[in-house]
Amino acid sequence: MFEATLITGVGGMDWGADPGADVAVRELDPLVDAVEAAVAGLQGSDPAGLGASALAERIVRIEALLARLGAHQLACIEVFDRGGVAPAVGAGSTAAWLREHARLGPGAASARVVLARRLAERPATAAALAGGRISVRHAQVVTRTIAEVGPLLADQAQVAELERDLLAVAVVADPLRLADACARVRHQLAPLAAVDAEYHAHQARRLAISRTLDGMVAVDGLLDPVGGESVIAAVQSLSAPAGAEDARTPGQRRADALGELCRRVLATGVLPASGGERPQVLVTVALDTLCGEPGADPGELGWAGIISAELARKLGCDATITRIVLDPAGQPLDVGRATRVIPTAIRRALLVRDRTCRYPGCSMPGQWCDAHHRRHWARGGATALHNLILLCDHHHTRVHLTGEQITLHPDGTITVDQPQRDHRTHDHTHDHPHRHAA
Repeated sequence: MFEATLITGVGGMDWGADPGADVAVRELDPLVDAVEAAVAGLQGSDPAGLGASALAERIVRIEALLARLGAHQLACIEVFDRGGVAPAVGAGSTAAWLREHARLGPGAASARVVLARRLAERPATAAALAGGRISVRHAQVVTRTIAEVGPLLADQAQVAELERDLLAVAVVADPLRLADACARVRHQLAPLAAVDAEYHAHQARRLAISRTLDGMVAVDGLLDPVGGESVIAAVQSLSAPAGAEDARTPGQRRADALGELCRRVLATGVLPASGGERPQVLVTVALDTLCGEPGADPGELGWAGIISAELARKLGCDATITRIVLDPAGQPLDVGRATRVIPTAIRRALLVRDRTCRYPGCSMPGQWCDAHHRRHWARGGATALHNLILLCDHHHTRVHLTGEQITLHPDGTITVDQPQRDHRTHDHTHDHPHRHAA
């Protein structure tokens, strides 16, 4: 059924060597063979057959075993490194050898070598790791702190006392809490080193925002403590559940909060101008796309690229519109004046009437909601109170992308109905039944 092709001349391997050579080497290490066999047996067992207490015990014991295996691997790395084995096997360094043969990233490989060297000088920490009482991450935090602070202490007795104190914290705390304790020690014993660490952290800050191939926007980076605290405080302030029926995950709420923060800042007009205009979310969309004509082009965001016609209609519900008339060759003939879809007077009346997002279970204040056209203006819907309703960005997006229909009844109640014959009825959020009344 399967056909394998061997590519020769890759990675410096000698394909003419004895194919049994590697097996022979492995057979010379019966201890690792026994561990591999035991792991295979463990993997062959079904966790579902365990009781609650046995399952919990297995999870904790495996964590300790991982620490013990990590301790032995680090001891092997230390011997490998101290013995200068890497140059003998054609590698520039132990870290380079680990990158190639253990498939570690550059940072991870260097960190293993550094930790192996430090553990050789700290037998108490090495013993705690080998006994499974602390994790590799704990050992990294402890040994790094001693390496930074130890030279400032009077003698090795004080260093040993510091190590005992830190290990006492490590066996009862997670690595993050241990790092906090180590930070306090660093500030007490080596304030200049603490300042240096903060400077290096500040220099290491970075942020990357990029489009992905599947139409998402990836955010990745590191922030210095003060900048990170500002972001966390701002995001946390907007990431609470919007109501009793808010089924978004914490991660989804934080993502929505970051987007909401940026929308609010963009709305204030306090950001520097870009290209002579204050920065805004820009979407370019053809009229036939807004009208839902078959075969129409998608919309396109200024930075994030192509979006669906439905998402473009969502953005067009409550926006500033600039009309551009093109000739048959696609060249602009006329550029109309920018006009708000929702006049100020109607928005004020809408705020008085709705006050909050009207989606059932949501309590987002109306000042930060969009005015949703229940029948879109591009399809003949009126920009009038009877056709408008306030929706927060999350529920506004949901309504457009799931095809839900919102009915505003004369008595002011709202019902939300799922379409019966629309491909968007498969809703993965499961946060609302098919029909709601408020």
